[in-house]
Amino acid sequence: MRTLSEQILAGETNAVLKACKFYDLISENIKYSFATEYSTIRDLGDYCRSRGYGDCGQEAFLFITLCRLNGIPARWQSGWTHFPGATSNHDWTEIYLAPWGWVPVDPYMGIYATRYATTLTAGQRRELRDFYFGGLDQYRMCANADHSQILAPPRRALRSDDVDFQRGELEWEGHNIYFDQFTYHLEARELPLPAAKVE
Repeated sequence: MRTLSEQILAGETNAVLKACKFYDLISENIKYSFATEYSTIRDLGDYCRSRGYGDCGQEAFLFITLCRLNGIPARWQSGWTHFPGATSNHDWTEIYLAPWGWVPVDPYMGIYATRYATTLTAGQRRELRDFYFGGLDQYRMCANADHSQILAPPRRALRSDDVDFQRGELEWEGHNIYFDQFTYHLEARELPLPAAKVE
């Protein structure tokens, strides 16, 4: 991973440009694929790098790893997207860039814009890709801002997913209830803004 980041950076020292190079590398070279359970993978970022594909969480881990290796604070964001007609769990990242603070970066959306938004022109795809480096759509709900956290109250059984947490974790009498043994439903509703007061 260090060798890869050195090749990508080629001496670049600006933190914003470093992160852009990592984002572009992932957008241009990684394909999206559903993944096996995270708990079965030793190194999520390297799994994505070495295979050339991954899901949104593995793509996020690859980006986080490259940033952290090069002095850019980076963290996990996990939750849901609520695009009209398409609700799904999703992972993305944030990086710390002075003087702006924590800035969202969604490596999956860079890949989507580059590879899969085929109804858009090349310029539109680039514009969409660039938006998700520093921008985030309004169709997000963050469920947790870090990965592999200890739960409170603590679990007595092994967790279904020891990395991610969008779907929650269930157990009964010390036994884990795995994801395929329960159902969940998430519904997003847009609330109207209160009328502005005119003075």
